[in-house]
Amino acid sequence: MFRVLLAIISVLLALIAMTPSSSSVAADMPPIVFVHGNGDTAALWHTTIWRFESNGYDPNRLMAVNIPAPMAPADDTKPEENRSTTADQAAALAGFVARTLIATGAEKVVLVGNSRGANTIRNYVRFGGGHAHVALVVLGGGVNHGVYAADRSPNSEFNGKSAFMNRLNAGSEVHAGIRFVTIRSDKLDKYAQPTGEFIGRPGQPTGVDYDAPALAGAQNIVLPGLDHREVAFHSRAFAILYEAVMGQPPDSTEIKPEAAPQLDGMVGGFANSRTLITSSWWQRKAIQPSTSIAHHFRARAATSISPCVRSRPPSRMRPPPSPSAGPGVTSAMGATSSPLPAPCPRASTPACRAPRPRPCGSRRPARRCRSS
Repeated sequence: MFRVLLAIISVLLALIAMTPSSSSVAADMPPIVFVHGNGDTAALWHTTIWRFESNGYDPNRLMAVNIPAPMAPADDTKPEENRSTTADQAAALAGFVARTLIATGAEKVVLVGNSRGANTIRNYVRFGGGHAHVALVVLGGGVNHGVYAADRSPNSEFNGKSAFMNRLNAGSEVHAGIRFVTIRSDKLDKYAQPTGEFIGRPGQPTGVDYDAPALAGAQNIVLPGLDHREVAFHSRAFAILYEAVMGQPPDSTEIKPEAAPQLDGMVGGFANSRTLITSSWWQRKAIQPSTSIAHHFRARAATSISPCVRSRPPSRMRPPPSPSAGPGVTSAMGATSSPLPAPCPRASTPACRAPRPRPCGSRRPARRCRSS
């Protein structure tokens, strides 16, 4: 009997030894920072984050940044109200990555970007000190050689002949010691076309081609039939992204439903062509079982200022901290973004915007609104 007991204990100890510790599990899940494109927000990454969570990824290591004043100026060398230059974008990302590393205790992050987000990531990695803090870069639909390459608008960030783009692509297009993966369409990316039908110049050569999102020295993957956004947000793009991060395919690309979903997110006003200038924090505790649509919510005016949209998984949702809670990132508008990194929401957010733009940092309570 004693020998049997010893045998059982030996087996149990062996199983315990084989079970990875929480620290080793965390090490296998590097923090991922998702970077949106021109005029976009972190909300675009919510289905990608859900897919990671549905495959067991730690939600606390999935971060999506909201870049302040996300629209690019016409001239990257001249500050423009409610717009962000390439330098502004790189500085905002640098601050967010620094706070992510502090919050997670990790040494390096994975950076994932779409469209203009690719420029922001590459600029940060090459010229903003990011090479020391980044292990992997995955870019879907990146405008890596510009949307066009011409003599007009010489200081546009999206001109392949601009000083910014020439500097970014001079020498090696990737950085030593960091793995780069690009995902592009075959012919359906509207910003990687040989002629300018989609940029208001039909029939005119753009100076770029279908392979403009690819980078010399990267692993360049083509997803036929997908467009500029889908090569970042589609389930097929997720499968490539997950394997790049984890070294194996995901168990599934489907999104698993939650037992008790809860909606949280932001309500925002816009100016200067889609530039977010104010936000309010809201939470819906429950969803109508019959429709799965929230028809009203409890709103809380955001206490942080500038375009500081923050979202957290429902079980951990809390109001944004005050600006005094810690150092923030100064935007081109001179305002400060939220001082802590936060993942995107875990449940869908209905389309709801403020009826008109309000000054950033407004304390007036948001109106109740209905989902469309």
